[in-house]
Amino acid sequence: MSGKIVRFNEALVFLVERIKRRKDILHGDVVVVRDLYGKFSLLLGEKPQGNNILLAALKRELCEGLGQYFEGKQLITHKEDLFASDSFFNSPDGDIVHDDGALRITVLDRMVVGHDWLRAPIATSSTTERIAFYGIKGGVGRSTALSLWAWRLACAGKKVLVFDFDLESPGVSSTLLPVGRTPTYGVVDWFVESALGQADDAFCRDMVASSPLADGQPGEIFVVPAMGSGTGPYLPKLARAYLGIQEGQRGVSWPERLERLVELHENMWRPDVVFLDSRAGLHDLAAVVVTRLKAQVLLFAVNSTQTWVAYKALFEYWSSRQALAEAIGPKLQMVASLVPETGADDYLDDFIQNAYNIFSEYLYVETGADDLSSFSFSVGDGEAPHTPWRINWNRALMEFDPLSKPDVFSDHVVLAAMGDFFKSADTLVRAEED
Repeated sequence: MSGKIVRFNEALVFLVERIKRRKDILHGDVVVVRDLYGKFSLLLGEKPQGNNILLAALKRELCEGLGQYFEGKQLITHKEDLFASDSFFNSPDGDIVHDDGALRITVLDRMVVGHDWLRAPIATSSTTERIAFYGIKGGVGRSTALSLWAWRLACAGKKVLVFDFDLESPGVSSTLLPVGRTPTYGVVDWFVESALGQADDAFCRDMVASSPLADGQPGEIFVVPAMGSGTGPYLPKLARAYLGIQEGQRGVSWPERLERLVELHENMWRPDVVFLDSRAGLHDLAAVVVTRLKAQVLLFAVNSTQTWVAYKALFEYWSSRQALAEAIGPKLQMVASLVPETGADDYLDDFIQNAYNIFSEYLYVETGADDLSSFSFSVGDGEAPHTPWRINWNRALMEFDPLSKPDVFSDHVVLAAMGDFFKSADTLVRAEED
């Protein structure tokens, strides 16, 4: 590789192969740390075999082969010389790329964003049914589906608690709450005030309002918006919303704080079901809602090349951690939104095949015909997560504004668009069909 520019993807492959070839001096644990610029350092768990001349030769080889990704100042360091070595050798973010018993190579990526897509779910004592609404692309009817299903459940006597976690682009809050009914505070206010120990029960009650969509129904829709009527300037608070905090000797990460917020309101309002409206795309906020919280995840999609390319990138990322892939797979359910009026059968057949392709390549487990317990499904399995819950395109829902246009809730309109979705979705909360 010497003599040409080394690119990011090539660099890691080259480095791992060179480490594997040098078992004459390297053994035990080797941690490859890739910094924010992609440059590598090697951390050795055991003293290298042989003399310093051999180790110097390895360092020279890596410098020559990796170019800018392994400069002379990048170190090969022994575990005994590190402060808090466990943060490297036992990091939850480490990705084991080779382990033959004699040599184990772990890659530790120091990324600005993206870690939470690969981290395990946060431990929780919550027993409330949680459902996350997520789309890899925006504009797929996610918030509309959430609002209509919440209304339907309220009609069936259910208490629904909705969190607007699309903090960068709040939307579902204004769909469910008119201006005069917005609570004083929202999610961003809680993160700012709770960091200073000032988010008591009274403050939390001032974060929640009931939606008029459930007025006159036996159930209720409670909404925790991204911002409240008293939030004031939003961006300064949003900029401080993603901070971890220190409690005594323990740091509490931002994802753990988000879990606390959900649990706190679950305990306060005792809902039958919690809806989590996630940010679209691959933002870290979406990662926490989708991957780290205990929730069933509805993956909204339209059958387009852009959608499947994006979902494939996410699924491939998940598959790099076997334990995470096994945990996330059973939480997922595809939703085919905006199914066209004409050619619907062909559209859905193509959708199912595309969804099956990424599930089978990255999350499904290859099994024998008699294995019924593993996470594996055939392409035509109607109960499989790749088989979508269907939402039909409907002109009346294209400008969905139920607060000013309540006639959208006519049985004809709602059932024409959402009837198939309701049949499957209601099973999650055991709602009786009207």
